[in-house]
Amino acid sequence: MASVRFRDLPAANTQRLRDLFTYVKTAKAEERIEAGEIAAILGEIVENRFWNPTPDELNDWQTRWMNTPVEQRFTDPTLDTPWDFESWVEAIESAEIAYMNLQIHPNGTGTIEFEQLAMPSGGLEATEEMVKMFGATITECDYL
Repeated sequence: MASVRFRDLPAANTQRLRDLFTYVKTAKAEERIEAGEIAAILGEIVENRFWNPTPDELNDWQTRWMNTPVEQRFTDPTLDTPWDFESWVEAIESAEIAYMNLQIHPNGTGTIEFEQLAMPSGGLEATEEMVKMFGATITECDYL
């Protein structure tokens, strides 16, 4: 079974990660993921973690993107942006992944286990982000 292992999850975020995982696992299985429901679970994380550029910031980024040679667009670190909330939700929703189990230990380590339903399966980075947004550090990814 594929998995993402993590450490350093703050105790204060344990229940919120459990709530998010439980929601995503159930909603994906029932094909009913709602961005608003996820936003309610995440609270301030939506505003603080995800990219929400002002029109000027977006214009600046688009200008830099267009002025960067095509072969460098995906390797230029100045063009990297964090996830925007809607894209992250869409990546979770469309991922060919069946979430199976979340284990969180008292010391802040844990594992998300899932089944990859296709190869390659999208949504792997979005799954990692599910842990990172709560302050944990990814230690190992075991998937294809």
